[in-house]
Amino acid sequence: MKTSNYIILAFFVFLLTSTFILFLDAKMHNKNHGLYGQEKKLEPFSVIVAEDGAEFNIRNGENPRIMCYYTSPDTCTFPEYSIRNDTLFVFACKETKKQGKSHEIYGRNIKSIVAKVNSNVSLQQFTADTLDIKLDYAIFNAFFDKTKGTTAQLSITAFTSKINLNGASLENLNVSLNRTKMNSWNNSIAHISGSLENSSSLSIGAIQKINLDVDSTSTYQLNKSK
Repeated sequence: MKTSNYIILAFFVFLLTSTFILFLDAKMHNKNHGLYGQEKKLEPFSVIVAEDGAEFNIRNGENPRIMCYYTSPDTCTFPEYSIRNDTLFVFACKETKKQGKSHEIYGRNIKSIVAKVNSNVSLQQFTADTLDIKLDYAIFNAFFDKTKGTTAQLSITAFTSKINLNGASLENLNVSLNRTKMNSWNNSIAHISGSLENSSSLSIGAIQKINLDVDSTSTYQLNKSK
C-alpha cells in the first residue's frame, strides 16, 4: 500500500475516533448536568387553567402530554392535575421552585388559557387561530412562532398582572387591562382594541390600526407602522 493511502486511512481513523469521543463526552456532559425528562399522556383538552401558584410552559403538540424536566433521575415530581369538560386544571408544584425543574404541557387546538393568583405561564413557539387569555395576579409570557401563520384573534383580559408578548403575527388583538403592565414590541399586529384602566401600561410595536379607551391613570407607547 502506498504511503499516501496509509496517510488517508490514518486520517479517517483519527476523524472517526475523534467524533466518537466527542459523542461520548456530550452524553456524559448531559448526564452529569442532569438533563432528564419524563412524560405523562393526557386526554385531549382545549382549555388550560393554571391554579394558584402553578408554573409551566405550554407548547403545541399533536399528542397531549405533560413533561417533567429535572436534574437527577430520582427527583421528577409532576404537578397535580385533572381534566374535566375539555379543561385541564394544573395545580402548584413546590418542586418547580427548585433549580433545574420545569414542566411543559403539550396540546393541540388550545383555545383558552386561565392563569390564577401567583401563577406563571409561558407559551413557547406557539401558534393558534384564536386564543383567549384571562389573568388574575399572574405572570404571562408568550413567545409565538410567526413563521407558522397568523393568529386571527388574540384576546387578553388581565387584572394586576404582567404580560410579555413576543413574535406574534396578529390580525386582531383585544385587551382589557386593569392594573396590568404589558410589553409587546416584537410583533406584527394589524388592529388593536380594548381598554386600559387603573394605572395600566402598554408598550406596543408595529401596528396599523388602534382603538383603545385609556383612563387618566394609564398610558401606552406606540410605534405605529408606516
